[in-house]
Amino acid sequence: MTEPSLAVVADAVIVGRAELALTASEALALAGDAATADRIVAAAGVPALARMLALGDVGASEANVERAARSLLRLRGGHWDDAFVGFLETVAVADALDVRLAEAITGRSDALRFLETAEAEGLGSWETPGPRDASAVFVFSPFLRLAAEESLRRERSRPEVREISRRVARWELERGLAFSALRRAAEIDDASLVDEVLRRHWNELLSYRGRLTELFAHVPLLSLRTRPLVAMVLAIVANASGTQRLRALEYFGLAIYGARMQRATAPPADRVLLRAIETTSYRVSGRSGALVAARDGYRALQEMDAAERDRLGRNEPTVYNQIGTSLFYGGLTAQALDCFRRSTAVSDAKGLFAGLQGLALTAGTLAVTGEVDESREVIDEALSRVWPERWIEGYPGSFLQLARGFAALEDGDPDAADTAIRILDPHRATIEHWPLLTHLDVLIALARGQAGAAHAVLANALRTQQARHATSELTLSRLRHTRALVLLAAGDAAGAERVVAKDKDPARRGVSLGRIALAAGDVEGAVRLLQASAGMAASARIDAEHLALTVGALALGGADRDGARRMLGRLAAELGQRGLLVPLAMVPTHALEAMAEIAVDPHEQELIARAGRIGMVPATRRRVQLTPREIAVADELTRSETVAEIAAALVVSPNTVKSQLRSLYRKLGVSSRADALRALAALDLRGPER
Repeated sequence: MTEPSLAVVADAVIVGRAELALTASEALALAGDAATADRIVAAAGVPALARMLALGDVGASEANVERAARSLLRLRGGHWDDAFVGFLETVAVADALDVRLAEAITGRSDALRFLETAEAEGLGSWETPGPRDASAVFVFSPFLRLAAEESLRRERSRPEVREISRRVARWELERGLAFSALRRAAEIDDASLVDEVLRRHWNELLSYRGRLTELFAHVPLLSLRTRPLVAMVLAIVANASGTQRLRALEYFGLAIYGARMQRATAPPADRVLLRAIETTSYRVSGRSGALVAARDGYRALQEMDAAERDRLGRNEPTVYNQIGTSLFYGGLTAQALDCFRRSTAVSDAKGLFAGLQGLALTAGTLAVTGEVDESREVIDEALSRVWPERWIEGYPGSFLQLARGFAALEDGDPDAADTAIRILDPHRATIEHWPLLTHLDVLIALARGQAGAAHAVLANALRTQQARHATSELTLSRLRHTRALVLLAAGDAAGAERVVAKDKDPARRGVSLGRIALAAGDVEGAVRLLQASAGMAASARIDAEHLALTVGALALGGADRDGARRMLGRLAAELGQRGLLVPLAMVPTHALEAMAEIAVDPHEQELIARAGRIGMVPATRRRVQLTPREIAVADELTRSETVAEIAAALVVSPNTVKSQLRSLYRKLGVSSRADALRALAALDLRGPER
């Protein structure tokens, strides 16, 4: 009080509905029984309802709660006039509404006054900002909606109620209340409105899962042939379940049929959306046809002008994501990346979330195809964004976790890679990208030196997906080279060769067969296979694997050490430019050792040493059956320099030695003494089986 002036600070505290609502214990104290208390809490803990029950206007049993609500309202003839009651009957169909919607569905210009009266009577409240703001929304108490809607259906004709519900659903749709709008449209069986809601929000609505299935449980399967959007949403929901894969395949088939039938007469934007439905359904169900639909959709997107693309609305980034994913799996990486980047750009411009999935897909695609340093930049960008709840660790973020796993493994850290993809464990069985995730699991196990664990990982994934009927020829082909790598790491070169021998991708097949030959000590065969597939690689990763194996073969051959050194320098530069290490770690260990012997640059030596620490392919001790005389010749070959010396040691003629050497070289798959000596060092020599 010694200050010359005083200041008063006034603060405001807004008490909302949540603070005023009765708690479970308060409701129980007033109602007297648990069942009624539960109903009061379910009705948002409305004090007026609980007070009326406590005063004994009606019996306080569970069966009387609805009658209590009607009694409180005193509809038709109470102290509220008929105009107000009629207004409540109409507008309370909506969970929430604004003044404009209230005016539209009642035809009254004094809707604001009635809503303010409803608030004063404790029948609901305004969400901030207040009622005088044009954007303010009035939310009714749940028990009021229950009573008023019942009265409306009793007093009004069915077409009138249907039209009111349709108007409310459209208002909810414009407000972004997608599920509420969808539920209302489904209840009045308005197929066109259902499709409109799904067309604009289907990707977001997938989070409702079981509620979506329940909403369309009454729709006959045959009618879904003309409703591809509904069929696709139900298919994706069923596919996400661990037990409904067969039903999902049925829905996907209906979605494909419906999309094909409708797109011929649909406007451009709808045709692209139908193509997205087709390619998604083909891809997730494991059927061929996804790439054809995706290429057609991509071409249509390029040909559409800006106004036509705008008609896709909120679907545009999702369409890019789905078409791009099919292009990626079809080997069209450049077009896929273009789709994913457009998805992010469109989403950023329109304030949508689907572009986050575009970022994840971009990062994963770059990592899988070998552009890991570029992928790291996208990973950092994606992690700096705010993601919707459960997105980043679920299907939308799955490619981001895949990218993080690959990036960690390329750093030589299999533990960090494992941590990244373990985030997806709750969804692994149902995510369509399971072959890629399984491939990374296998690489992690091999990098840890656990060939047995790698085999178990692959076998468990295949068993799980076969039980879900999710192992089509298309998905299994993606794991063909993974399986060959596991067999090779376990020492089964012949089995690995059988797995990849008929692969239709010449670049991928050439690299895998070259690795198998090199692991088995067949240097000449490896060089021949790698030369035949040179220049065919469709990705930076396969190109790096091809180059690394070629350098390893040249280093083992020893004939052109200078040429091998030059190629090693080129390999080190390419690996460094792209942030890669795994292609070098997949070179058989004895070839890596030979590369280390010719390396003179410290950077190259360090790179080979890092790759060796996570070396994935040991030299394979191939079983070769030799005759006793061939074994004797092979033994002398390690001690003698010439044919004459071998002949003298074995007491045979030089011509006999030459004949036996030709047979030995043929069985070893070599054509020179130096290569034979290397092969003999790596092989398990056996005599004829008895």
